[in-house]
Amino acid sequence: MLVIDDERTLTDVTVQMLGLWGYEARGAYDGRVGLEAARAFRPDIVLMDVLMPNLNGIDAAIALRCEMPQVQVLIISGQTGSVDLLDRARRQGYDFSLLPKPIEPEELRTKLEELASP
Repeated sequence: MLVIDDERTLTDVTVQMLGLWGYEARGAYDGRVGLEAARAFRPDIVLMDVLMPNLNGIDAAIALRCEMPQVQVLIISGQTGSVDLLDRARRQGYDFSLLPKPIEPEELRTKLEELASP
């Protein structure tokens, strides 16, 4: 699993929590670096913030899906402006799950189990 968010503390804590839950997890702190990490790591699931420097999460998620169609992307965002970017992605044929910030651990765990199930 890969966590991509420019809020470093959130990224690091989420990676640690995922590790405690038994996931192999890594973190990245912006969209462009996150794409590079995904290419190297090949995660099954990516947790991605929307508003980040260098490349927003929606554009990064679309790029990931083009390169790795099997990857599950869970968008995490606390910004109301994210809705417009998600709508734009849907119009382009990309539908991503959204989990609002602040992230509730049990809600995250449930969502990850749903994404991991075929």
